[in-house]
Amino acid sequence: MRKRLTDFRKELVDLLDGRGLPLNVKEIHESAGDSDLSTVYRALEYLESQGMVRSIFVPCSCDRSKYYYSAGKHLHFLHCERCHSFYPVPCAGMKKMEKKILDDYRFSVTEHVLLFMGRCEKCRAES
Repeated sequence: MRKRLTDFRKELVDLLDGRGLPLNVKEIHESAGDSDLSTVYRALEYLESQGMVRSIFVPCSCDRSKYYYSAGKHLHFLHCERCHSFYPVPCAGMKKMEKKILDDYRFSVTEHVLLFMGRCEKCRAES
């Protein structure tokens, strides 16, 4: 049986692409309307197998895989270890770094995710 991009899967891709930040399965499930959790997991697994969604494991106490729509984007984030919020970071200079990697290591970068972990301003103030 051949799988296809169902309306629900398209909805997830649009959701993740629109947010531009990693979402965990619970957040996706809450935003996806009338769907059960297993349907969300299966849809994400399919989308990831098709290269439409990537997952990243964040090694902190949130202990969840975060999913996002890749579409060949280079992504840069800050992740607060306390409140588990993500913040996008524009990262100038990555083209120079990719060229240096190619020149020094003969490695061609096709995609990257840059993740900085720490505490956001609000959580630092509450500490």
